[in-house]
Amino acid sequence: MDRQPPAAEASRAPAERPPAERRLLAITWACLALYVPAETLYSYPYLGSPGYLVDLIGMVLLFTGARHLARTGNPAPLAAAWGWSACLAWRSYFARWHSRRQDLGVYDEPAWVEPIVGLAMAVTLAVFGLSLRLAYRPWPRR
Repeated sequence: MDRQPPAAEASRAPAERPPAERRLLAITWACLALYVPAETLYSYPYLGSPGYLVDLIGMVLLFTGARHLARTGNPAPLAAAWGWSACLAWRSYFARWHSRRQDLGVYDEPAWVEPIVGLAMAVTLAVFGLSLRLAYRPWPRR
């Protein structure tokens, strides 16, 4: 017997998705393509550290949230994933900023890292806002 998934969970072709959904998926996949290798290479050889593990959780949440949106059209899990990532970027940037401002010397890294983390924070906050906007749009009742 050939079972079909419920209509709400059936994959939608990219052309059938609203433009904002397509943009959110494209941004998420592009950010993952940059974030996963960059963070992994930067964190190596400390891939078991708590700092990397929370990033790994964020990567998994973004991946599964994007797959869920692509399959069901529901952006809520992806919005939660972007919220997690935005919090990580916020903490990471302002911990560096505070360390530098107070001359604590906590982060022994090149000066170019802080502006990149600041840019990542701005991107994650913006995409989190977009994903929340999509998550709170009116949904058809079945």
